[in-house]
Amino acid sequence: MPMRILVYLKFLSKELINPISYLIAFLIGATINTLQGNGILFSAVPYAVPLFVQSFAKASIKFKNKEMDILCQLPAERQDPVFVIAKDGRIAATAGNTKILFEKNNIKRIHDLFGTSESETILKATAEIRAEGETEPLELYSKITNKWYQTKIKIGAGGHLLIWLDEISSRKAMDVSLSAIRGFSREVIDSINELAVKNDIYDRLALLILRGGYQGVFITREDNEGNLSGYAFRGKPDDLIKSELIQVPENSSAPIWASRKAECDINGCVAFANKPESVSQAEFEKAHPFDERVKAFLGFAITNYINYAEGDVSIIAFNKKDGIKKFDTDVINTVVNTARSVTHLVDLAIGNNRMLSALEVAEEVQQNLLPKEIPAIKGLNIAAKSIYCNKTGGDFYDFLNLSKNSESKFTVVIGDVSGHGIAAGLLMTTARALLRSRSAQPGTLSEIVTDVNRDLTLDIYDTGRFTTLLYLMVDPLNHRLQWVRAGHDAALLYDPKSDSFEELYGSGLALGWDENYQYEENERTGLAKGQVIFLGTDGIWETFNLTGELFGKEPLKDIIRRNAAASADDIMNEILTALERYRQGKEPEDDVTLVVIKLVDL
Repeated sequence: MPMRILVYLKFLSKELINPISYLIAFLIGATINTLQGNGILFSAVPYAVPLFVQSFAKASIKFKNKEMDILCQLPAERQDPVFVIAKDGRIAATAGNTKILFEKNNIKRIHDLFGTSESETILKATAEIRAEGETEPLELYSKITNKWYQTKIKIGAGGHLLIWLDEISSRKAMDVSLSAIRGFSREVIDSINELAVKNDIYDRLALLILRGGYQGVFITREDNEGNLSGYAFRGKPDDLIKSELIQVPENSSAPIWASRKAECDINGCVAFANKPESVSQAEFEKAHPFDERVKAFLGFAITNYINYAEGDVSIIAFNKKDGIKKFDTDVINTVVNTARSVTHLVDLAIGNNRMLSALEVAEEVQQNLLPKEIPAIKGLNIAAKSIYCNKTGGDFYDFLNLSKNSESKFTVVIGDVSGHGIAAGLLMTTARALLRSRSAQPGTLSEIVTDVNRDLTLDIYDTGRFTTLLYLMVDPLNHRLQWVRAGHDAALLYDPKSDSFEELYGSGLALGWDENYQYEENERTGLAKGQVIFLGTDGIWETFNLTGELFGKEPLKDIIRRNAAASADDIMNEILTALERYRQGKEPEDDVTLVVIKLVDL
C-alpha cells in the first residue's frame, strides 16, 4: 500500500476516535431526528453521516497541511531561512521570506540550495541524528544566496527534517581575513631585513588590503610636523598602482584623520561610513571631504570607507565589496597593529644600520600587541602586566570588547603558550587575533573558546604546540563571575570578610590538542565589595631562588591577604617586588603575567 495512503489512514483513525467528533455528530443527529418529529434515537443515519463526513474532512485538511504543521514545531526563536524537507531532500514546506526566496530561485530540493555534496552531508547528518540523537553543527555555503550558514536539524513527524539556518557569513569572512593577516605576518617576520632594504612595506600592506575586497587604500604615518604622509594604492593584486607621496596636513578634515577624532577603545580608534542609497554622491563627499589628491588618484566614486589609527600609523581603505560590516573594524584593527609593529621594526633596522635577528623581530611584534591602557570599569579596580624573561615568551593577556570608560561587563583573557622563542611568540599573536575576532561575534564564553580552539588547532596542526587559556567575565552590576578554563591554572577569589580563598576551577583541555573539544562555562554569583580576583601564569609560583626552591602559591596568597585593602596596582606591585626579592638576583627562567581585579563601589 502506498505510503501516502498509510499516512492518510493514520490521520483518519485519529479523527474517528476523537470524542469531540462523536459529540458534534450526536448533536447534529439529535437535532435532525427531533426536527423530523421523531424521537432522538429514531434513526442512526443522522449520527453516522456527520461523524464520517467531519472525520474525512478533518483528516484531509491535516494530511494536506501535515508539512506546514511540522514547520510550526521549530523553535520560536528561529530565523529565516527555515523549511521542512522530506527524506529524499524534497522541500516539503516553507513560509514567509523563505518561501519567497525559494520560489524566486526555483528551489525545490535541498540540492538546489546547497549543491549535491553539501546536501548529501545534511542527509548523512540526519542519519546520525536518528542513530545517535545528535550530530556536530554543519557549516555550509550556498551559491544561491552567496552566504555561509550553520545548519540546525530536528527530526519531525513522519521522518521529515525540520531545518533552520543561522547565517555565519561575517564570521567566515573574518576567519579568512585573519588567516591572510597571519600569513602576511609570518611572511614579513621571515623577510624583515629584506623589507629594510627594499622599504616596500606599504606595497605589501596594500596588497593584503586589496585582496580583502577593497578597491583602494591610503596608508600613512605621522611625520615630525604632525602631518600624515603616505601613499595611495589601487588596482588588482597582480597590477598594483602606487601614487606619489601625499601629505595631509593636521588641520585637514579629510577622513584619514577621522579615526583620530573618533571615540577610541583601549586598542585603537576607528571610523567608517557607508553611503546610503538615498544620499547623492555629492552629499556623501560633502559629509566626508576626501583629500582631492587621493580622490584624483583613485579615479572612482567613493561609496564607503573604513579608517583606523594606532600610534603613528593611519590607514583608510575604500569601497569594500558589499559595504563595511562590524567585523571589518576588527580586521582593520589587526592590520594596523601589524603595520605599526612592522614599520617600527623596519625603522629599527634602518636606523641601526644592521640586520635584525628573528628573535628581536618576534619580541617587538609581541610587545606591541599587549594592551596599551587599563580600562576604567565602574565597580572594578584593575591592574595587569606581563614581564618577559630574556627569551621571547608566550605569555599574554588582553581585554576584549571594551570602550575606555565602559560601564558594561569586563572581559579579560590570560594565556600561556608552550615553550619560548620565536615560535611561542608567533603562536601568541595568532591566539590573540583569533580571540579578538571571535569575541567580536555573538556567542557565549564557551562557544567563543570552542571556536577559537578549533581554528587554532587547525593552524598549529602537527607542531606539537599548545596554549593554556583562562577567559573570564566579571559583571560587577549583577555581582557575577563567568569563566572558561582551557588547561590554565585556576583564578583565585579572595574574600577579606571570611579571610578565605576560592580557586575558580573548571574542566577544559589546553587549546591546540583537540579541534572538536567542547568547552564548559562556569559561573559564580554573590561577588561583594572588597573581594580580589587574581589571574596569573605559572612563571609566578614557579619562580626559583638561588637554591632551586619554588616560590609557590601560599606566599602569593599571603601577599594578596595582607594587601587586600590596597589598590589593584599596589597588590600587583607587591607581588612583583616579592618575586624579585625571592630570585636574589637570579635571572627569571619564565615569563610572568598577572591580572588583579578588585571589586569597589559602583
